[in-house]
Amino acid sequence: MNKTTTTVQTTKFDINKTLKSVTLYTWLASGVLFSCYVYFIGAITFSVIKERGLEEDKKTLISTIGEQELQYLNSQKTLTKDYAVQNGFVPAHLVSFASPQKAFAWNVGR
Repeated sequence: MNKTTTTVQTTKFDINKTLKSVTLYTWLASGVLFSCYVYFIGAITFSVIKERGLEEDKKTLISTIGEQELQYLNSQKTLTKDYAVQNGFVPAHLVSFASPQKAFAWNVGR
């Protein structure tokens, strides 16, 4: 009987190297995720602050519009023909108005 020898190549598996790689990638992923977390929390915070500022600006504008409307209504009561003439306006000689007429149109495509 002939003895045949077979050689089996074994590779050494270094568990320490694998654990170091896994640990390194875990720390890197944790750092990236933490950076994203900080960015998004900051973005949300600044967005809320900006929105509140816009709301305050809107309230201020609405208040200003209300004051201007009151001023207009009060000044409207004092406007008369005599006041207009004093400021250089002249009355119109002829007042003409347009009246609606029936229009001739083709309704194509309906």
